[in-house]
Amino acid sequence: MRQSDDDRATCVMESLETRALLSANLFDPSPLSVLDISTPRPLASPAAFAASVTRSPYPQVLGTWIGTCKTAGKRGLVEVAVRITRQVGPSATGKFALGPASAWNKILSTAVLTPTLDRSFRVILPGKGFYGSLNATVSANAQQILGRWTCNVDGNWKSGTIVLNRQ
Repeated sequence: MRQSDDDRATCVMESLETRALLSANLFDPSPLSVLDISTPRPLASPAAFAASVTRSPYPQVLGTWIGTCKTAGKRGLVEVAVRITRQVGPSATGKFALGPASAWNKILSTAVLTPTLDRSFRVILPGKGFYGSLNATVSANAQQILGRWTCNVDGNWKSGTIVLNRQ
């Protein structure tokens, strides 16, 4: 605003193109002072703003696992797969297609994990006419699950070993 000779205020429009670093004027009369490195500005330590990240003590097993299953006393391996779709703390829920360990069914079940050094992975595989279970260990880098399985189909028990690799 400018004052005219007869004490009336007049308004003058000015284009923004003539202004350089308009917002920089808030810090200092000279816009370039914002870029001046000779005057250090106090900065807060990044550690003051860092959010604390708590690492879960349980092995993280979300995802797809593919491997093989061997039945005791039989020759050959059977390809098996597990897809864990949800993990909350020690509970990991997903689909288990474990060949003879699940009586050739795909079972929706929940594995229970432990935070101890053995990093156990235990699953009950219930179904109509059979009952199976898997008792395994998750590797330290959470890339492999190794263990034993048992399954009872109509009173006939079978057991064997299983190896699952993260995909």
